[in-house]
Amino acid sequence: ILITAIEIMKSVGAKENDFEIKINHRGIINAYLNSILNITEKEKISNILRLLDKKDKLTELEFLTEGQKIDLTVLEIDQLNNYLSMNIDDVSKIIFHLNSYAKDVSDRIEFVNKVTNSNFVKYDPTIMRGFDYYTGIVFEVFDTHPENRRALFGGGRYDNLVGAFCEDELSGIGYGMGDVAIYNFMEKHNLLPELEKNIDVCVVRFSDDDRLHQWVLCQKLREQNFHVITTLGHAKFGKQIQNAEKLGAKAIAFRGEDELKNNQFCVKWLNTGEQTFFENSETGMKEFYRKFILNKFR
Repeated sequence: ILITAIEIMKSVGAKENDFEIKINHRGIINAYLNSILNITEKEKISNILRLLDKKDKLTELEFLTEGQKIDLTVLEIDQLNNYLSMNIDDVSKIIFHLNSYAKDVSDRIEFVNKVTNSNFVKYDPTIMRGFDYYTGIVFEVFDTHPENRRALFGGGRYDNLVGAFCEDELSGIGYGMGDVAIYNFMEKHNLLPELEKNIDVCVVRFSDDDRLHQWVLCQKLREQNFHVITTLGHAKFGKQIQNAEKLGAKAIAFRGEDELKNNQFCVKWLNTGEQTFFENSETGMKEFYRKFILNKFR
């Protein structure tokens, strides 16, 4: 799962110094709270995890104040701050039975970094993921750009989540991500591509009465694998030509009063300004395709 997160980031052009994945283990913080701080009450632990999850957004005074609101003493808050400054080796030395969790984290970091030939993944005790259903490793993907230092997306392991909704107990791991966060990341790192407009034909109409004929013509053109757009309204012919040119269309097509009488459709080639009439049939569509190829690459 961590490797898929890395591959997604690389697929949008991210390089090794552009982002990092910070991971932690819920077992570590839970054992620390139980064994060092002697806190075992589930509700209080949940409140502490949510407080730690937002610590990077709080000043030291705000963290102290918020900690006291959930019945933490000044000494307990100091101990939490001490925990948040530890590396993975420090953690495993404090409580002997944390060795298995610490080893799990260390092994996964080493494994993923070797597979990806990188150093994307790092241990970070501040990663909490505030939801109660996480039970094992949790992680977040962070942007390293100085103007956008934030979590892009994250997730973790949840061993009991499915069991809350049905009788089957099924463990899982995953993450959720959003398009806006990735867009902002790409924008800051100058990774947004310049997308080329690839519109073959813009089908226009001249009145509300033409709407059905417009859409039928669109459908026939799309069945021939043309890239087609339509106008949602109708305007003066010259205005519709300008709009089609702005959108990058190669031609416009329409069925006006005369074309309907003669069972035809008309095409105006935007590169030459010429107009050509085609029979409104399969034969006419094939002829239009042949002419389109000639005009497109002229």
